[in-house]
Amino acid sequence: MLEELEKVRSQLSIKEQQCLVLSRKLSDLKSGNMSDNYRIVRCEAEKLTLKQQNSVLEGINRIFRETLSCHTEEDLGKMCLKVVEEVTLSQFGVIAELSKEGRLYDIAISNPGWKACRMANPVGHRIFPGGFDPKGIYGKVLRDGKGFYTNTPYVHPDSVGIPNGHPPLRAFLGVPLIHAERTIGMIGVANRAGGYRDTDLRAIKMMAPAIVQALLSKKAEKILRREAQILEQVHDAVITTDLDGKITLWNNGARRLFGYTAEEALGRPVSFIYFQEDFSVLNDKIMASVLDKGERELEIRARAKSGQIVFIHLSLSLLRNEDGSPYGLIGYSLDITARKQTEEELARQKELLQQIFDNIPVLLVMWDAQIGGFVINRYTEAVLGWTTEDANKGNFMSKVYPESTYRAKVAASMQSHEAGWREWKSITKDGRSVPIEWANIRLSNDTILRIGVDLTERKEAERALRQLNETLEQRVTERTAIAETRASQLQRLALELSNTEDRERRQIAMILHDDLQQYLAAIRFHLQMLESKDPKIDTMKDRVKQLIRLIDESIQKCRSLSHELSPPVLHRNGLLAALQWLAQDIEAKHGLKVRLETDDEVKPASRALGSLLYRSVRELLFNVVKHSTADVAVIEVRKETGWIKICVKDRGKGCDPSKIRQKDGNMEGFGLFNIEERINFMGGKFEIHSASGKGCTVILTVPNEGRPVEEEKSLHSEVVKHKISDISAGN
Repeated sequence: MLEELEKVRSQLSIKEQQCLVLSRKLSDLKSGNMSDNYRIVRCEAEKLTLKQQNSVLEGINRIFRETLSCHTEEDLGKMCLKVVEEVTLSQFGVIAELSKEGRLYDIAISNPGWKACRMANPVGHRIFPGGFDPKGIYGKVLRDGKGFYTNTPYVHPDSVGIPNGHPPLRAFLGVPLIHAERTIGMIGVANRAGGYRDTDLRAIKMMAPAIVQALLSKKAEKILRREAQILEQVHDAVITTDLDGKITLWNNGARRLFGYTAEEALGRPVSFIYFQEDFSVLNDKIMASVLDKGERELEIRARAKSGQIVFIHLSLSLLRNEDGSPYGLIGYSLDITARKQTEEELARQKELLQQIFDNIPVLLVMWDAQIGGFVINRYTEAVLGWTTEDANKGNFMSKVYPESTYRAKVAASMQSHEAGWREWKSITKDGRSVPIEWANIRLSNDTILRIGVDLTERKEAERALRQLNETLEQRVTERTAIAETRASQLQRLALELSNTEDRERRQIAMILHDDLQQYLAAIRFHLQMLESKDPKIDTMKDRVKQLIRLIDESIQKCRSLSHELSPPVLHRNGLLAALQWLAQDIEAKHGLKVRLETDDEVKPASRALGSLLYRSVRELLFNVVKHSTADVAVIEVRKETGWIKICVKDRGKGCDPSKIRQKDGNMEGFGLFNIEERINFMGGKFEIHSASGKGCTVILTVPNEGRPVEEEKSLHSEVVKHKISDISAGN
């Protein structure tokens, strides 16, 4: 628009120079032979023309200055109309535009025309209902596309009169507004004092292009402002760039999507919001397509200010000048991150369902209504042998159910969509009959899914169960025999316990007889020697010393025997102290180093339980001494909720636990067997873990609860009491 205005101004400058030339010619004429009156009239006319030319130039300058300051198209129209009225000395006028439908709408009307044109109010604009058809002298301007004036409008051939209330029309001048060789409106003024002249017509024609450009500029500004408001309200990101890729527009949608404000984005290369590798493809390949075809759509990754990856659907279009040359790009970015995530999730779900369909150990046969064919999973192929390709060749139902009547029943069951499971005999590809329980599911798209369970194993299990029932009596008989054998073993155990007690008594008797009694007999003999009153004092001293030694050994023998049979520390200080004493005693007598590891809170619920555990550990340590060849043993005593657990471990040569449990005629391993039976009798558990060359671990687990058990009488006390009585009697 500025270029057009400058062009008009330059034309007016040329006219002004021409006027100066005319002035000089007038001066020359004054000295000629023309009459004085003619010269005066011509001079005045030339002066008037020059003045009007100056007015036109000033008017165009005013339009040029105030176009940018006018806020609305109506304000601009009123200003332009006022300039035209001043230049032509008209009383009122109108600037109107012609619609695409050929109706005339006002842009600006002078005050006298408001009421006659039925404007809604003095400040309203384009409220005239529907415009009006251009008739009369107004229509002549628009139809002919060129200006004219008449100082006798009432008698003009095109006149159709004026509406009621319209000011009297004594003179009229109209000029069309032309843009791109098309009439887009008109300027009309009226009632110049003395009528209009050619100079008035030329003046308005000279001003018309400036008014057109001003109005189009304001209209374009309004459109741009409205479009800018729309762009700011658009949720999607709209970004424009020049051909070098620098951002020229950044709307609120772009700010919401990418996180950058317009101040942060404008003027920067648009590449800063994309990943370098993606933008390289966009710049090298996509841009060539956009420049060639004018537009292109694609999906691309972008990076928000927060660093978050954003997936967008980008629509690119060229921005072109009026001559068609490109001057920039506009891109509409739609955030499809959620859609991408949904697509990825759907793809993952589809893959998951496909994996389940392919790998679930259930027969799945699907009739896909969309493709009109069967789909069979791998498990079905493994059970029946039929593949998806086999199912879609020929009549699949006749392959699986070859007997027509039976096949009809299966088809009827499928079509009825009956709920629940039903067993059918299905024929495999190799001709076998397989019992399968099928259930039917119909999906919303009429796809039918048959779910099957192979009953072969269950049928075999049922047959096995029937065989088991048939042999139940035989198994009961076998169990009875086992129970009787167990009872026999218990009887044997009771007998062996009795024999053991007898052997223990004999052993005690032999010890007392062979050792203690001999010592006591020797004492008695020497005491008798003292009674002989041997006069040899030295000999007497030696004999007394010998007696003392024998007595000391006897005492030690009795003490050792007593401790072996029932250690006092067990009854005085408890199980842990007794085991500590036992460890020291074993090391002192047999050289086996014993390490005791225990919880301080372990305490048997009864003396009988403590005595049993002590004797069991003692027997196990003796076995280590006799059989393992180990030089170190470990006793672990732990307290568990309601239980006492004792482990005796060594790293000796080990043994075969199965051989230990075999009790042949010689009763090898009876000590361990005795311990196991007593532990089991108390509701505990006896375990042996051993292997050749890897040592041996014996675990005793007993319940530490219940009422105290009455203590057994000490065999040691009874035997000693009887023997002392025998000695006192002189036996």
